[in-house]
Amino acid sequence: MDLLKNIHETLVNEKNQGSPQIEACDLFNLGLDGLEGTFIENNPLIRAQEIFTRARELIQSAQSEVLISLYKFQSDSDGALEIMRGLQFLSENRRQVKVRVVVNKKSGPATLVGSSRKRPPIDYQEFQRQDLEPFDINIADHKHKFVNSNHSKVIVVDGKVAIVMSGDPSLKNNFTEDAWMEIGSIVHGGVVQSIRNHFVTLWSAENVSLNHGVTDKVMLQQANIKKHYYRGGDGILYLGKSRSSDMLKRYASPYKIALLMLLEQASESVNLMCNNINDPDIINALAACVHRGVVVKVLVGRYHGETAESIPLAGGSNLKSLQKLMALSEGNGQENLLVHWACDKKGHLTQNMGAGTIHAKLVLVDSEYILTGSSLPDLQSCYHSRESDLLIRSKEHAQIYHDTIFYPVLNISISQDNYADVQIVSREQIKRSLPHARDQNTILMLIENYINMRERERRFYKFRRIFRGSSYDRTSKISAAIKLKMLVESDMRQSGQAPSFQEQLLYEWEIQDLEMTSSELKALQDGLLKSLYLAVNQLRGEEIKISRIQ
Repeated sequence: MDLLKNIHETLVNEKNQGSPQIEACDLFNLGLDGLEGTFIENNPLIRAQEIFTRARELIQSAQSEVLISLYKFQSDSDGALEIMRGLQFLSENRRQVKVRVVVNKKSGPATLVGSSRKRPPIDYQEFQRQDLEPFDINIADHKHKFVNSNHSKVIVVDGKVAIVMSGDPSLKNNFTEDAWMEIGSIVHGGVVQSIRNHFVTLWSAENVSLNHGVTDKVMLQQANIKKHYYRGGDGILYLGKSRSSDMLKRYASPYKIALLMLLEQASESVNLMCNNINDPDIINALAACVHRGVVVKVLVGRYHGETAESIPLAGGSNLKSLQKLMALSEGNGQENLLVHWACDKKGHLTQNMGAGTIHAKLVLVDSEYILTGSSLPDLQSCYHSRESDLLIRSKEHAQIYHDTIFYPVLNISISQDNYADVQIVSREQIKRSLPHARDQNTILMLIENYINMRERERRFYKFRRIFRGSSYDRTSKISAAIKLKMLVESDMRQSGQAPSFQEQLLYEWEIQDLEMTSSELKALQDGLLKSLYLAVNQLRGEEIKISRIQ
């Protein structure tokens, strides 16, 4: 049985039967047919700096056309500046290049979640200031009123080479040491025409309107894809999904169909990395793999998207979804399930959208199949957002993706077996326990309780701020508590009392004092946080040194 061919045939049948979600599902052999063939570059791009530096290089090589689809484009982000440098290079060299850019723009109910109300997704004036002549350049908004966002992240150059990405050029995704984990895959040849045609369909959509000094969209023509008979073996299947705002009549995305078929046939291993997971069918399929003896490793952010995913009909948080997976996996084969929470480089659980966030979307099955792109195994991606993904069959590339992306992040993560969720307790409970805290473990537990309590308050009051306009925020209190927690953990490590999971890290750290911002120093005056700070002082037997930073 050729699983890749079966998936392709299933998608084609679904499309022919009228599924509106499947816009592209073209299958190609890897490395066949000479110049007409398809291949993927050996080294996947990791994190924003690699992705958008390479994007600039590809844009600079353009001879006729650059097509860009993004969820966000924040013009002062490092990634956006790289893209602008690429376009400026073309302008300075007077190349007659056609440029089309589509960026998602929230409106209506969609603005209640996220930060789109604070700033536009793209700064059109920045493009106008660049004076990018002699470009035939059009920049358009994809109107996103409810759940029908454009989440596709691709850059296509000359119809010959494309990057399929997991992330956008945004300020939270800048080129820093603690940058988010992202994936970019570069493909060449026939499959690029399929990606290009998917973009053309987006460009022609009614809810895509220009916003760059012109009134008429210059339409693009679909390419005639040269069909090759799939000969079996290594191949690549492009999965292009349409958007949908229908909450009642749902059609599964090509990503979900492909993933469920992969999981059904998995016999050895499933490695899944993403920022959010909550699709119940996928969770059930993962549990079925566990009971069949397949080793399933799931690597996600513990707190990622908790507020947005907890909205009714959104699907639920990562914690609730993986608790369900663990419950379904109990019994025969439950030892085959390994749940890991993402950590930053110092071994601390990543916070929502914080340092070290996993934003990469990657599934590796039986060390042979790779599923990567913009889709997540959650309800939003599987039913509503417009997405772009690649399904690759190649043992060689699967090993590369495992060794360069999945394993390094897994290696500094915290296993669920070594991490017990701290019960969210009240201020009163923490106060009552504090006088009895006479060792580092107890102090550490109370600080973690405090962080969880404040996180819960912040998630709840975020919605109150939306509707009542309250500006009170608990972010500084949480960040100050996290730094205090890191200091205690550093003391424990030096005294040989570190929690067992830290022994798995490849590096050590020591913290001699606390570096605090002005807002964090002010937060230390919070009654309960100040009591925790004084308790740590007393336990250490000396005053904690604090230095102010900007």
